[in-house]
Amino acid sequence: MDKLLQLSWAAGLFEGEGYICLLGKRRKIQIGLSSTDEDVVRQFHFVVECGNVTGPTLRDNRKPCWHWRAHGERAAKSLYSSFETYLGVRRKSRFIEVLDIQKNLPPKVPTGGRNRKLSDDNVRNIRKRLLIGEQQTALGREFGITQAQVWKIKEGRTYAHVE
Repeated sequence: MDKLLQLSWAAGLFEGEGYICLLGKRRKIQIGLSSTDEDVVRQFHFVVECGNVTGPTLRDNRKPCWHWRAHGERAAKSLYSSFETYLGVRRKSRFIEVLDIQKNLPPKVPTGGRNRKLSDDNVRNIRKRLLIGEQQTALGREFGITQAQVWKIKEGRTYAHVE
């Protein structure tokens, strides 16, 4: 099968069985397709060259179901540009709507989220006390965080912006 024929097949399948949506507070783009035919989902994945196939998902007395999913603006734009010629008006407008919403979101703040438990001074204090040999579990208990979180601070995996 030549590439144009494969793309038109994949676009038709996506038109009927696919979706594009925004997930969570950060409104992450997810594109997906589900089918009870594993070979169809795997062929779709092969044609679009992005995303992942998972399955089978088993529910009640239904047939096993396989899922193809891709995330992010890059995947959405790539899929849209490949499928644009073959998509119907409704599916095209949904792609455009989702990409516009994503584009107009405020930028992500890199210096900790709303759920930050520690101030920058607390992080510096923890790092100093770790250097003199205090136990991670004791520090975690004192600051209301887990030992694992203290370890991540020590290793620079969290609060990396704090010097």
